[in-house]
Amino acid sequence: MAFGKATLLEYKDVQFFKVQQMRCSPNVSLQVSGLAFHSSLVVESIETRIDHGCMVVLVNLVPARSGLKGNFTFDFDVPKEVNSVCFGPTKHVIWQRGIGPVE
Repeated sequence: MAFGKATLLEYKDVQFFKVQQMRCSPNVSLQVSGLAFHSSLVVESIETRIDHGCMVVLVNLVPARSGLKGNFTFDFDVPKEVNSVCFGPTKHVIWQRGIGPVE
């Protein structure tokens, strides 16, 4: 899915995807990692947005260039008002409060 000049990484296009709960008290902290399965694209940036109680992790891809890689590791805190974390523009659920990482 195109977003400006960048392409947003879809969950289905990630190899070695991993979600780890790094801390649960006082606030939940997660680490999301993986490898973009696009031979000519690399990770430029990662951002989060909150949409109806779901925190969405968006990985922005750009054409390959020096200094950027296809793999990513992203650590972030989950606000108390968020009940789930989703990945990509299709909002694939990867974590739920009270349950943890979702396979």
